[in-house]
Amino acid sequence: MEGMKQMIATIETPTNEKRLTLKDRITAAKTAYLSIPSAIGQSREAELLKQARRRFSHLRIGIFAGEFESRRDWRKNFNSFVTDVDCLIVAVDSTRLIGLGVAREINAAKRAGKVIILFDVERNGQALYYGYEKIETEGKPAVRLRERCETLRKAA
Repeated sequence: MEGMKQMIATIETPTNEKRLTLKDRITAAKTAYLSIPSAIGQSREAELLKQARRRFSHLRIGIFAGEFESRRDWRKNFNSFVTDVDCLIVAVDSTRLIGLGVAREINAAKRAGKVIILFDVERNGQALYYGYEKIETEGKPAVRLRERCETLRKAA
């Protein structure tokens, strides 16, 4: 019985491990999913994937066409899929506008505790995701992503 109490105490004792910083998490990441808003254009998927792979050369990056058979497959399986990747990379241009599909991917990644990176395809830069704001463009409702002021340096 004494041995059992000791084992339980060992399990319940918190470790003194240092909490990983965001930079550590990105450096340690091995896999990612590249989310491309329709405002940028799905026709540019191959080009943007090459650009993201150059920028995040340490990551194995997947995209919609390579991971899902159809929109129906994506709707059914994305939430479980995102739990298997280390981070979500969201391609953005200067407007940072996204549609409902990308918003759904971001929300799933947030729920799964994944790192979310905004990848500015025009500047070839990256920034941290920092929420969104609802706006109107041409009289239609839209969503614009916010980014943190500080940007990340290229992961080693």
